[in-house]
Amino acid sequence: MTAADSAAPIRPPQRHRVLHGALWTIAVLGLLTAAVVMAVTLWPATRAELTETPQPSAEQLQAEQIVTDWIEAAERGDVETVRRLTCSNPTGTIARDFNEYITDPSGYGVERHTHIDGFFRYAKTRDGAQIDMMHRDIGLTDKGREHAAAAANNFFGETYVLVNEDGQLKVCGAL
Repeated sequence: MTAADSAAPIRPPQRHRVLHGALWTIAVLGLLTAAVVMAVTLWPATRAELTETPQPSAEQLQAEQIVTDWIEAAERGDVETVRRLTCSNPTGTIARDFNEYITDPSGYGVERHTHIDGFFRYAKTRDGAQIDMMHRDIGLTDKGREHAAAAANNFFGETYVLVNEDGQLKVCGAL
């Protein structure tokens, strides 16, 4: 043995070095993972802030009530109320279905009940108002239940157009 041989460090075999490096890598990754888990657990949860909306105007509340009264009258077959709340020249689905509302004494062949979930996007127009409504249908017959099931999660949205006739808002169209 020479002097040069005795000064050389003793090196572990190659496979020990690879195993040693892999263990260090796993240990470091484990510590990083633990730090992330602790940070996520202890960090305060973000809170969504609520935006307060203004109270509906008297005009909007009146439009909501007229649409609600019109729908309820059509479902129960109250021809006089439907006529009183409908404008003289209806458009859209109101015009398309108006004769059925008037001529069917059973209440427009009601196979489902409309549950109004809410009104939104009220806008005054030159000669009236426009308001959007979200509703669900509650099937009363098999056909009514099929209709309700056909929609995405049984939610429907409709836009009602109201016009001012003789100083009174009246339902004139639905889109």
